[in-house]
Amino acid sequence: MAHRRALEQSNLRHFGAAHAARSLGWSVVDLLFAWHLHVNVGLTGVETGWSLFLMLGIGGVATLLAGFTLSRRIADGPTIVRVQVPATIAAAILLCVTFQTSNAFLVIAAGAAFRIVYAVQDIAQNMLTSLLPTDDRDADRYARLRVTLSAGARCCVVTAFAVSVSILPAMLAVIATAAVASAISLRRVVFPRRPDAGHRMDASTYSMPAGLARLLLSWAVAAMLLPTLNRLLIFSTSPPLLPRSGVWLLAGFCVGSMIGPLWKHPTAGKLLTATILSALSMIVVLPGGAGLTAHVIGAVFHGVALSVFGVQLWGATARLAMTQARTGYRADGIIFGSVILTLHFASAAGMLVVGPLIEGVEAARLAFVFVAVATTVFGALLLTVLGLSERTAPAAA
Repeated sequence: MAHRRALEQSNLRHFGAAHAARSLGWSVVDLLFAWHLHVNVGLTGVETGWSLFLMLGIGGVATLLAGFTLSRRIADGPTIVRVQVPATIAAAILLCVTFQTSNAFLVIAAGAAFRIVYAVQDIAQNMLTSLLPTDDRDADRYARLRVTLSAGARCCVVTAFAVSVSILPAMLAVIATAAVASAISLRRVVFPRRPDAGHRMDASTYSMPAGLARLLLSWAVAAMLLPTLNRLLIFSTSPPLLPRSGVWLLAGFCVGSMIGPLWKHPTAGKLLTATILSALSMIVVLPGGAGLTAHVIGAVFHGVALSVFGVQLWGATARLAMTQARTGYRADGIIFGSVILTLHFASAAGMLVVGPLIEGVEAARLAFVFVAVATTVFGALLLTVLGLSERTAPAAA
């Protein structure tokens, strides 16, 4: 038992370091790429939305192909770890190139190439959340850790950016170095022995895991509708006396995202209420009619609510992969590839909603903020209808 606990802690630390470094890189893209296209490159809001749609579409297809390849050809853990290293190096280089130029063609080309190599890095590391846990309880720990570290990475990126835009080149260099170093250190993980690990059924007898469709539908709703409001925070110009206030609002949201995973086993009703109230508070907050305290509280509260959905969905995904492995056929890459494909395309569709709202939020027009709030609330309602909760997640279907 002591050896098992030591193994769990060691693997969790190595995974956490790699996930934290990767999350820093992705946070730069996720939080600042739209800003880079709109402010530095000079694209309009609609053009920015379509560019993000293209990027996410490319990334989604690349992720699905990577997932199927890793599952069907090289599904063993050590090989998956080795694959991450060259992919991480390429992604780190392309990340720096993307944000070091304002030429539209070069930004789009480098951004597309980044999505392709990042897909390999991403799917390989996500597969570890089902290959490394020793049981379902351990899988939930990985889900909470990844959401907490992702939120922490977003906090670091947005806070540094809020302090000074000129810090971006140095920040990218640090992130690239950390990502490569942590990918190499993953070779020290030890994969637990499980009875199902060495058995595979013939491919002709394989069928998609039960519950995958419901899980993917939940992910689609969460990625397309739920983040609409927080994607627009960086473009907010309120309160008027706070310079670059949108960045600080986003920082508040990220802080809330770190707190959210501490809220264990919330009921569906409480989670829905928290999401709705925090979103509705933004109708007052974003247009500028409230003081600084109200702005920060509203953003933090919203981050708490949305991060809990992430914990539940990632936990459900890992448990589904572990359950599928007990049938004799490992499908970790296929499951995570399908999930991330859904994330990319659903997020891409969501960007087509976000793009036309950018200028309206910049001008603090209430109607545009209301559309964003309504979209987010509708997403929370749909997830509630799907029956999403910590104990009745899609993976259990």
